[in-house]
Amino acid sequence: MPMPLAEAERAGEAFVMSIADTEFSDVRAMPAARLLEATSRPGNRFPIAIDGYFLPKTLTEIYASGQQARVPLLAGWNSQESGAGSVLGRGNDPTPENYTRAVRDIFKDLADEALQHYPGKTNEEAQQSATDLAGDRFIGFGTWKWVTLHGSAAARAESRAGSGEISPEPLRGGGGAAGKPPVYRYFYTRPRPAMRPEKGTAGAAAGAAHSAEIEYALGNLSTNEVYAWTPDDHKVSETFQGYIVNFVKTGNPNGAGLPEWPAANAGTGTPVLRLDVVTKAEPDRYRERYLFLDRFYARK
Repeated sequence: MPMPLAEAERAGEAFVMSIADTEFSDVRAMPAARLLEATSRPGNRFPIAIDGYFLPKTLTEIYASGQQARVPLLAGWNSQESGAGSVLGRGNDPTPENYTRAVRDIFKDLADEALQHYPGKTNEEAQQSATDLAGDRFIGFGTWKWVTLHGSAAARAESRAGSGEISPEPLRGGGGAAGKPPVYRYFYTRPRPAMRPEKGTAGAAAGAAHSAEIEYALGNLSTNEVYAWTPDDHKVSETFQGYIVNFVKTGNPNGAGLPEWPAANAGTGTPVLRLDVVTKAEPDRYRERYLFLDRFYARK
């Protein structure tokens, strides 16, 4: 969580004193390599600060009051954002016994409910659920929470503006249902292909790893000579690029030649765009597990 500015400044002062004799100017004169080396030491991390300029309050407070920028949002996550090992523990096989033990250690009294959303009754199921849970804990749930808040907070902002509590901010780039800023959510499932033989021996990935979609979205496959890209990979890249270009230009990813991507908050069942060789919008099949995680993290 962000900390008050004064507390963050004290952390910065402590860092300066750990690498310099007395003066801040000594740090400014240091080679960049020395500064980077110092920041890599344990304990030298710089906190997010509520500085009153860029960040006036915590993000949860901003979104709870509907004071975030009222702009369209395009966001999503991948099918294998993290590995099963981050749930199971290093060296532990994905057996039902190991998986259930790990889930009980994480969720305590909510473990039985967690196992309903992330079942692991066979080795294959435990492997997949551990992978899903690892990705959700890393970035999937956080992104789900973000897009959910962004898609609904505008209504609260309108209510507060109507009461005179805050000044209304115009909605930019069109709108979702009831004047909400549109939210376009994707679930990216295209794994990278196998490596070229001269570059390595790794085969095709089982799922789309963290950040794997970036080079597809930006059209950089041809500059990456590590992987044996296929026509299907280039097809996915062309589709994703089309959405990104349209969204940058208009705030709406839809356009000629692209599968329809409905806004997740347009009142049609929170659809998600599954990005793969066959790209299509589909209902949010994981909503219940994110609602469960929302309740779990609210207790912390």
